Amino acid sequence: MWARQSTAATLVVGPILDSTGAEYTSAVIGDLSISKNGGTLTALAAAATLTPIANGQYTLVMTTGNLDTLGRAQITCNKLTYQMPSIELMVLPSTVFDALVTNAVNATGGLVGATAAITTMAGVIATSTNIMAITGNIT
Repeated sequence: MWARQSTAATLVVGPILDSTGAEYTSAVIGDLSISKNGGTLTALAAAATLTPIANGQYTLVMTTGNLDTLGRAQITCNKLTYQMPSIELMVLPSTVFDALVTNAVNATGGLVGATAAITTMAGVIATSTNIMAITGNIT
C-alpha cells in the first residue's frame, strides 16, 4: 500500500485476535508499533488514534510524523498475547504519490500532459518517419 510522505493517513487494521482466536476489542494506540525501513520497532505518535470498528478491526489514524520517512513502514501489534496481520506501507515523496494516485498532470514531479509543443513534436516525428519510409531510408 502506498502512503504520501508526511501526510496523515487513515487505515483499517486487524483483526486483532487473542491466543484463542477471539477478537480483541480493547486495543489502544500503545498496542501498535511502527518500523521504518526495517529499523527498530517504536511507538506510533501519541496523537495517532485507534478506534474499534467491528470483528477485531480498527480504524488507525496515523499522523504526519508516523509517515515522515521515505521507504518501507511496517505496523505491527506489540501486545504479547495478541496478534494481527502486519500492515506494509511504501512511503513515497508527495510528487510521486500525487502522480501515481491523483494523476497530477503537469504538476512538478507529476505526469506530463499533452501540450501544444508535445503534439507538434509528435507530428514532426510522424512526418519524418513517413518521409524516410518513402525514400527507403527506413525499413
